[in-house]
Amino acid sequence: MWRQETDSKLSDIKTSVEDLLRQNTEILSSQSETEKSIEFLSLRYDDLLQQIGSQQMRTQALLERVAKVEAATEDIDRRSRSSTLEFRNIRLPNKTPCVEDLLTAVTCIFKAISVDVNKSDIYDIYKLPSRSDGVTIVCRLNSVLLKVKILQAFKDYNRRNINNKLYSTIVGGSQHPVYIGEHLTPQSRRLFYLAREYAKAENYKYCWTSGGRVMLRKADNTKLVMVTSEGQLSGPQSKN
Repeated sequence: MWRQETDSKLSDIKTSVEDLLRQNTEILSSQSETEKSIEFLSLRYDDLLQQIGSQQMRTQALLERVAKVEAATEDIDRRSRSSTLEFRNIRLPNKTPCVEDLLTAVTCIFKAISVDVNKSDIYDIYKLPSRSDGVTIVCRLNSVLLKVKILQAFKDYNRRNINNKLYSTIVGGSQHPVYIGEHLTPQSRRLFYLAREYAKAENYKYCWTSGGRVMLRKADNTKLVMVTSEGQLSGPQSKN
């Protein structure tokens, strides 16, 4: 009887041990599969990181090419406007002016600021769309040198006549100030606006354009700063 009980207990123990061994084998097998899965995922992760890095490099290269194309396009556009002027805030008697009216207006202005300009010096002339009474006349000349001469004469005229600057009365319109400036590209126009705002905020004495490029100078004896991007107007590089 005792032997039977002992044999039965030993059999139960053996069965339990076998069950434990089987479970342990299954656990080890499962652990092996898990390790294989982790290794696969790790390799896959490294592969994805490599692909992302490669894609970022291609994207960066593409952005650099786009920036170069935009810079080249901007340069071409700026050069095409190198001999072109804008006459802004012109008040004309005729609300729907024709080309002859525009020619007459700019001719009157040229005479007022004492610059000799013939009709043959003007390559093209037209007005820009406007929602106000002030008209902007775009005048393309045949010479960059003549454009520079006109701009200087306009500055000299207003400097000599501080209390009686150039007004639209010269062309038969109402008494509103006339402005003459370069015909800037859209990008340069925005940059010029931001530069003027920056100059006011940071107490810069000079802000102007030359050859379609935006310039800043803090004071008479300070370094000239050429503004080529909006980032310059918020960083330390423009504080000279």
